[in-house]
Amino acid sequence: MEIKTLRWTARVLSALILLIWGSLFLADLFGKNNHQGSSAIDFKDFSYLALMVISILGLVFAWKWELPGAIVALAAFIINAAINPRIMGLYIHFFIPALAIIYILVWWMSRVPLRDNKA
Repeated sequence: MEIKTLRWTARVLSALILLIWGSLFLADLFGKNNHQGSSAIDFKDFSYLALMVISILGLVFAWKWELPGAIVALAAFIINAAINPRIMGLYIHFFIPALAIIYILVWWMSRVPLRDNKA
């Protein structure tokens, strides 16, 4: 697959993930069931939310800085999976590390011609 196609595929899918998670977050925040009177958020729920936001921001940063953004997204996902193993049962979560790996692959593929020209 051509590097440009792979890069834009990752970008479009990242934008789609951002739109889906963003709309879910806003719907939960401003929806009719805004958790009035519910118990306080516990550490696992807070860490899940915070690390998902960091993962998605990593994918957004990968648009400009492929390797650092992908590493942030992948590291946040791995930490999230270690703290909250229940996310491993939901297949929707695997799009984030898959896209991070694609960004790393695109970064690596874009660097290969630079190494070949120097030799």
